[in-house]
Amino acid sequence: MIRNSGIYLVLIILLSHCNLDDKQIGTFGVSQDLQSSRSNHLLRARYLPDKFQFRLFDSSVILIDTAWAETEWIHGENGKINIAGDSGYNMIIPIPTMNDAKFNFEFEMADRTNDSFGGEGPSRNRQVIYPRKLNDKLKIVMVQINPDTSLGWTRPLVTDTIIFTKIK
Repeated sequence: MIRNSGIYLVLIILLSHCNLDDKQIGTFGVSQDLQSSRSNHLLRARYLPDKFQFRLFDSSVILIDTAWAETEWIHGENGKINIAGDSGYNMIIPIPTMNDAKFNFEFEMADRTNDSFGGEGPSRNRQVIYPRKLNDKLKIVMVQINPDTSLGWTRPLVTDTIIFTKIK
């Protein structure tokens, strides 16, 4: 057991010194914030939600902020950004009060025909969804984990609808 611990320690040290950015080359990217999206010429629109606060089944409250949409892009070599084409957009919904330990909700496009490939669960104080088209209004649904633990994420519940309106 002690020998295995030493191997794990060596692996951890080696991995901590690897340049993990090289592993992102060729993968889809999402800007960390509105300013970087704008400065990299990726920003396509900003969207104002009709609601900013939501209460979850566990009684916690989350807040969302004005979202932005950007062109889909891919990590290139030496930090270069490559436009991914015209298959869709990244729509980033900031969640300033997100607690990553409480992954019990997510946002999805209400119109599944305008959904490129679903969304990512909330992380790093935001949720990303992928619309195919940037309409003037985008309807997003909030889905929460079913409080019935035998169902959980196998039968999530739609608990709210948010209308995001493009800011002119």
